[in-house]
Amino acid sequence: MFRYEDFPTIAAARKERIRLTNAAFKAELKAHRKKTEIYEARWDEAVEKRDAFVINGFAKAVFDLFAPLKPDLTAPETGRVYTWDELYGDNFAVLSDIMKSSLPMLVEEESPYRLPDKYYYDAEEEREIRRIENEKSDKMAQVRRGIRWLMIAAAIGLAFAFIVYIFEA
Repeated sequence: MFRYEDFPTIAAARKERIRLTNAAFKAELKAHRKKTEIYEARWDEAVEKRDAFVINGFAKAVFDLFAPLKPDLTAPETGRVYTWDELYGDNFAVLSDIMKSSLPMLVEEESPYRLPDKYYYDAEEEREIRRIENEKSDKMAQVRRGIRWLMIAAAIGLAFAFIVYIFEA
């Protein structure tokens, strides 16, 4: 897992990519349910917007961060090490869309290339982060259940008060 908290511009770009991906999924669901050209067009538009951001926004954020640092990149399948300049160089504008789309993959660990280990958590740190995230989501679920029960109790109380008011009048 990439160390997003150490790189806020990358974290913000990832958050935006997730938001756009979720919007594309919602548009896809609507397009399949409604089965009209309008919703198909909205779905296409959402996917295009997400893809454009990945290539021009997210990729640019990764490039701008790592181009000056010029880290060596490893191809995990072969173990071969590449220099930054061999793959990406210094000019974002001259990169093909395929190379641009591989830049976000460096931080999402889906790439044919991998950054040096110092940019990622080790397995033990990652397990601890996931444990903490799970605890937070469990606590949030408990809070939501508690709020739901309070709302039910309040509704019952209001209904009871209304019934008492009607019979007293």
